[in-house]
Amino acid sequence: MRTRSNFIGKANLYASGSLLGAECARPLNILRDIDELSACARLTVSILEARLEYGEEVMSVLATVTEPVSEEIIIPEIERCQANIKKVHEQYADVLPWLSEMSRPHDDAQDIVEKAIHITAEMYKQLEAMRWAILEHNVDAGAKGESKKLTSDAEIEGFFASL
Repeated sequence: MRTRSNFIGKANLYASGSLLGAECARPLNILRDIDELSACARLTVSILEARLEYGEEVMSVLATVTEPVSEEIIIPEIERCQANIKKVHEQYADVLPWLSEMSRPHDDAQDIVEKAIHITAEMYKQLEAMRWAILEHNVDAGAKGESKKLTSDAEIEGFFASL
């Protein structure tokens, strides 16, 4: 009889121990979500690294342009891009707490999402710098009117009325 109870105890211990791994494992849908998020973040980082590098080149070319740049086309495009970059940045920032909870120490998903958050912020800053550089360039490259010294109150009031 002792052998039978010993076997039952051992068999129960053996069978219950197998559940510990299943309780600690992440469901496949979560693993897929983490993998997809990592892949998207890697792609975001890769694309934006190239765009940041190209943006530096565009800024240096702007410095050599002598005539004004058409603001009607480029400024709205920059602002549209900024709005999109801001959305992507917010999406990665929103998912980071969930990812922190679901990640394991050997996962690099959290690192790549943090890098995507950082690079989207850098891209937004570069777009803003380019927007301002174009606006300032156009002021500097634009036609200069003749300055007129305003000497009387009537001349000053007339000037402001003409604006």
